[in-house]
Amino acid sequence: KPPVLRLWEERGLLRPDREPGTGYRRYPPAELRAAHVVALLRRGGHPLAAAGPVLEALRAGGGSDRVRDELTARRERLYEHSSRRLAASAALHGYLRTLGHLT
Repeated sequence: KPPVLRLWEERGLLRPDREPGTGYRRYPPAELRAAHVVALLRRGGHPLAAAGPVLEALRAGGGSDRVRDELTARRERLYEHSSRRLAASAALHGYLRTLGHLT
């Protein structure tokens, strides 16, 4: 949808051409592929910030290996973040239990 494409352009994810005179956006094949990649990442629950490095890897010609590496690194960061949050939640639960706030 146009508002989504404009947002992705504002975030630097898409680089459409502009039609002379009207300024209408034109999406060459490479940008259509980039939009498709962003849409797939969004459907997979990835934030827009994660799409930038993936698109950079694709545009740099690194191919699927660089994209896979970027997604693997993201998964590892999410795992670490989730692990820290779970540990903090467990510590808070234990603390509240010692205070008698939980049974």
